[in-house]
Amino acid sequence: MEHRQRKRKIHRKYRVNRQKMGRFIAILCCLVVFAAAGIVALSGGFKKGEVPEESAEPSVSGATILQLSDLETDDTQLSAIETSEKYKLYITSPNTGNEAIDLALSSRVDTLTNRFISECDVEQQGRSELTIKYDLAKVMDKLYSVCFYITEKKMPLYETVESCESYIFDAQTGKAISNADIFTEEYNGFFNAKIAESVAEENGTSAEAYSNINFHASVLIGDDSICLVYPQDTSEGRSLKKHFIPIAEAYNHITDEYKIFDVNEEDIPVENEDPIIDVEDDPFTNTADIPEGIDPTKPVIAFTFDDGPNGSTTKRIVDALKEHGARATFFIVGDRIGSEKQIDAMQYAVEAGCEIANHTWSHAKLTKLDSEGIKEEIEKVNDALEDAIGIRTSLLRPPGGSTNEETLKAIKYPVIKWDVDTRDWESRDADAVVEQIKANVQDGSIVLMHDLYKSTAEAVEKILPWLIEQGYQVVTVSELMQIKGVEMERSVVYYSAN
Repeated sequence: MEHRQRKRKIHRKYRVNRQKMGRFIAILCCLVVFAAAGIVALSGGFKKGEVPEESAEPSVSGATILQLSDLETDDTQLSAIETSEKYKLYITSPNTGNEAIDLALSSRVDTLTNRFISECDVEQQGRSELTIKYDLAKVMDKLYSVCFYITEKKMPLYETVESCESYIFDAQTGKAISNADIFTEEYNGFFNAKIAESVAEENGTSAEAYSNINFHASVLIGDDSICLVYPQDTSEGRSLKKHFIPIAEAYNHITDEYKIFDVNEEDIPVENEDPIIDVEDDPFTNTADIPEGIDPTKPVIAFTFDDGPNGSTTKRIVDALKEHGARATFFIVGDRIGSEKQIDAMQYAVEAGCEIANHTWSHAKLTKLDSEGIKEEIEKVNDALEDAIGIRTSLLRPPGGSTNEETLKAIKYPVIKWDVDTRDWESRDADAVVEQIKANVQDGSIVLMHDLYKSTAEAVEKILPWLIEQGYQVVTVSELMQIKGVEMERSVVYYSAN
């Protein structure tokens, strides 16, 4: 009874006119989709609102996230604290002045609040707490960007769990806009790499431990900066971290329709500039042939394996590929080439139609090296391969996928990353790897695995029949690009053939 009374009180508090909901059902449907996907946006030039931190956090170019003390209640629908024996509520909801936007956001707050109340255990001891705060930015007078910060402290453990949801709207029409509308296809990989570098620098470690992680970052947009908000697990629960990027640095990842920002052209990174070391004047040529029996009208993907060769495990993977008429690209680490066992594994892969590619000599983080160091890491592999099996590589995958503008200038090969991360190094579980592929693969995908683990070999044996049943054809990276008509270029990053 008390839960039902509280829910009615919450509905009255936000003064949501339910009769208007029919007009905005399209907006609300968009919001549900965006929330489930973790799509987010906010940044500099913030309207008066609250943030989870106790103190102000400066963004780039002088924009500042406002402190709680800067809150103007006239600009918010700030509810009183709602309390029962089982919960406490601290709720705010933005007011943009656009009726469609405000109704959609208020309804979302209402949904979050009532869901929390319904999850409170009637038998629990003590009160759970829910806090909802927000940041609101009007971006170049064209967009509204809002982010809700949700903090839950649930009994009986009273563990703190922070999450965020954010949304983007056209400031004039009130129409919901997605990140995919604003950013190019490669934006998620770009932002993940930025966070990985930041986390590694903060912890004084290599980005390798983080670079294969999807941080599920919320993308917060302002006039002069982008803020990436991502969850981080700690001993006290899950909290949110922020990493800021200048708009200019991300400008090449913004679609033409939304290049509305005032940016100094000199600050925009130069895309696809020729390498600064050992520059070859001729364009890159993909010499791979399209395998017999491949139907270009059917889905095609590339399997890739990092960090080998690994003797029997590599051979087991190759055997599975051969059995199903498939092939793959092996990104090998040079200092593993030495033994006859590893050389034999590479030769076995080549004879099966697989591709050998470069993963550097020592698995070094290239962003920590100068141009000469990068050249040495790459060419030392080629020299060793030429001595061992008579080939040189034509593709590079940087360890951890870690690159920046300077490393790309120094690399004279196409840079191959991925759009399907199986996380096989983390799970060491064949079934988990299989499920990752099933959940994320699509036509043109590049799938990341490691030929170090028996569990990965088992996963390959399990997933290939399913892929073939679904109509997929599994080939090397170079073959995938030929089939899809992608003309690879030097120093350019590829996440897929799409």
